[in-house]
Amino acid sequence: MMVRAISFAVVFCFASAVQAQEARPAPDYFVDSVMATTTAQQLAVACPTLSFNIIAASRATGPVMERLIEDGFDPDQLESQMTGFAEAMAARQAAFLARHDLSDGAESEKVCAVGAAEIAEGSDIGSFLTKVAAE
Repeated sequence: MMVRAISFAVVFCFASAVQAQEARPAPDYFVDSVMATTTAQQLAVACPTLSFNIIAASRATGPVMERLIEDGFDPDQLESQMTGFAEAMAARQAAFLARHDLSDGAESEKVCAVGAAEIAEGSDIGSFLTKVAAE
């Protein structure tokens, strides 16, 4: 299983009077949040005994969006306001894959073990995963 960079599209509408500004580096807290969410989704897709916990992900999204607004970002224009997002995601993904010795096409048992380890560790990724019974 290869966790790929996924462009993050924000579908939340916030009324904000943020003025136009030059693009700034993507905040670490935002990249970390996107990384945790998308990685948990990919693990759940690749493992029949894991499910993505959409409720936990939804609860985590609100504070991140609020913080972005506080930091002067307009959630409807993040792509044009941030630089380095793709590179930061790629670096985090590579580190995750290396840490867990995952590679493209990894067996589901390996992916399931990684997901279970993330849950046991209490990581952000693990907080978005739920164990389910195999069919």
